[in-house]
Amino acid sequence: KPAPGNAPDPLKYGIYRGAVPIVGQIGHPAQWTYQLQEKLDKGVKLLHDELHIRTIINLETNGRIIETERKAADKNGVTFISMKLPDSIFKPSDERVNQIMAILKDPGYYPLYVHDRDGEDRTGFVIGLYRHFIEGMPGEQAYQEMKQLGFHSIDETNSQIGLDCYFRSATGMSAPTHCQFVPTSDPYEFVQ
Repeated sequence: KPAPGNAPDPLKYGIYRGAVPIVGQIGHPAQWTYQLQEKLDKGVKLLHDELHIRTIINLETNGRIIETERKAADKNGVTFISMKLPDSIFKPSDERVNQIMAILKDPGYYPLYVHDRDGEDRTGFVIGLYRHFIEGMPGEQAYQEMKQLGFHSIDETNSQIGLDCYFRSATGMSAPTHCQFVPTSDPYEFVQ
């Protein structure tokens, strides 16, 4: 993050990553109340005012978060793009991954903020692929960076098996045998 009070250089700081941009704590999504809109309005305003964020890519699948954040983005003059990406036993579709990568490599969207709920698994996956395919980082190095920043790999849990298997396959890393049996999600299930 740039020093406080200094406007970030969009060419140096083109892509930011994180969690849902909420100011303050509001607990688990099931407990979110009317405060969600107010706290998202403040969070998106901070992204816009402090980091000059022009675009938000939201990877969430929770419709309430998506629509509430869309309103906050509209209110603050930020382009909002919902790219639903499930964190599950399913691999994402190539179509969805390619759509996300096309946005990430287009500086016309910068400065850009990409996030899921916690900023670890789906966000780590997307940024890991960006680091590999667009920045040229070796797959294994990008994978290790993902894990250091909170990605829950197959070694730790099976909840991210789809993302983990996809990443390993897409980057040419070795993958456990069971990855060949992990199905791809239906791309129409998560259409915007």
